[in-house]
Amino acid sequence: MDNETRISLILIDDGWSMVSRIIDAGDWKTASQHEVTISRNGQNMTTPYTMGAAHRVWSCSQSPIGCMPWNTHDKQTIGPMIKGKGMPYVRGRVSLHQEKVLLKCTEPASPSLADVMYSLALDASSVSEGQDFDSWTADFGFSSDSRNAERLFHACIDSWRSLIRLGADMDNLLALFQDY
Repeated sequence: MDNETRISLILIDDGWSMVSRIIDAGDWKTASQHEVTISRNGQNMTTPYTMGAAHRVWSCSQSPIGCMPWNTHDKQTIGPMIKGKGMPYVRGRVSLHQEKVLLKCTEPASPSLADVMYSLALDASSVSEGQDFDSWTADFGFSSDSRNAERLFHACIDSWRSLIRLGADMDNLLALFQDY
């Protein structure tokens, strides 16, 4: 059992659940945008979640384009195209054109509960100690005169408040994701 599955099972056993909806499927060059709803103890929180092209899965199980020169090396690099299975990391091992063709044969993967909770816990931990905006921007290399930094800071506070409202023990969450 991999670490992601183990952590997801621990979270589910503790009453956490998640539903994900694709807002924008993205493509070979843009990230997919999801809306995830985390639930626990009869409470919900909804948040956006983004997954880059590295998290895409095969949407077909056949060679993408018959006219492309796929040699034995390319086929070994790519491996079997199993629908719903993650695609291998191919950058540098096939041409950029071939990589673009391969990514066109993919669809966004659904985020896992462990991945989303890890992101939320990290965001929330950056403000959970009562850190003020100026020290937060200094820690993360933002300008304290940035509207974008201010939005991110408040989004981290919202994540922290939502996790607390759902009954999260931040120390336990961070310990769970220590080696994630």
